[in-house]
Amino acid sequence: MPDLLRVRSKDWLSGYMDLTGAVVIPPRFPDAGFFDDRGFAVVKLERHGEADCGYIDRTGRIVIKPRFRDAWHFAKCGLAAVKVGTREPYRYGYIGTKGRTAIKPRFEKAHHFDDEGMAIVAIDGKQGCIDTKGDIVVEPRFDGMWSFSKNGAAKVIADSKRFFIDRAGRTVLKPRFESFMPFDGAGLSCIVSRGKRGYMDISGRAVIPPRFDEAIPFSECGLANVMVGDRWGYIDTSGDWAIPPRFEDCTGINGTGMAIVQTGGKWGCIGASGNMVIEVVYDDIEFTDSDRALLVRKDGKKGYVTTEGRWIGDYVVS
Repeated sequence: MPDLLRVRSKDWLSGYMDLTGAVVIPPRFPDAGFFDDRGFAVVKLERHGEADCGYIDRTGRIVIKPRFRDAWHFAKCGLAAVKVGTREPYRYGYIGTKGRTAIKPRFEKAHHFDDEGMAIVAIDGKQGCIDTKGDIVVEPRFDGMWSFSKNGAAKVIADSKRFFIDRAGRTVLKPRFESFMPFDGAGLSCIVSRGKRGYMDISGRAVIPPRFDEAIPFSECGLANVMVGDRWGYIDTSGDWAIPPRFEDCTGINGTGMAIVQTGGKWGCIGASGNMVIEVVYDDIEFTDSDRALLVRKDGKKGYVTTEGRWIGDYVVS
């Protein structure tokens, strides 16, 4: 499906343009989200002083009428979390792609379903997981819970203790480090020990010993951005430098193999091998919902460029 980029009007309404710079859905929504794989986007309409959320298709046609206090994009399983109610306490449930209730709104919080068909929900102040039928599969007993990683482990908090569980809710790892993050796309968890950062595997062993001043989770490509002194670079899963530290700041490498980097106070983009793909000339750069476009700002002007650096169009449209 063609990529659509979010734009704003001068009075701050939201719409969409395509990669040629043509506005295909004129700005008329107080807010608008990205289009998911099913071609739906969440939009907000002001009604009676409150924002009601619904869904549009890629032509701008409303396909699910705005009636939710808040709403999120559809998961692979075809369900989307929605927030309902006219006043506190609000409740969360799930709808199908026709807008019909699939799981009744009975939760205090509800998160996106993962690819395995599990979603984190809150009941009576505790978090656990449900399946796509709405049945409890991990009993809500945690004070905090993160999404399951690809290795099947999720970080949780209970009684001020942090540890990992599997999809059945069983404890699989109690790390010994001062701090640690959820497991990343490479199956590693960023850890902190004596003020330095490194990485552990699912066994709890520090496979990359803590020696970095800052460290970010590994991207799907197997590289992680880390800082030594005042410079950032990228390491591989062996802990060896893949791109030596030479940047003032940087992001992780995204799904298309690009990272945003800063040198000399300006921003550009590199590829996974460290090659420059977008010249370092911008005052700011952001990844977008499209794999083929970036949002940039230069000399007070904000707009979109392709991943090859070609100008697409202004972010604020007439």
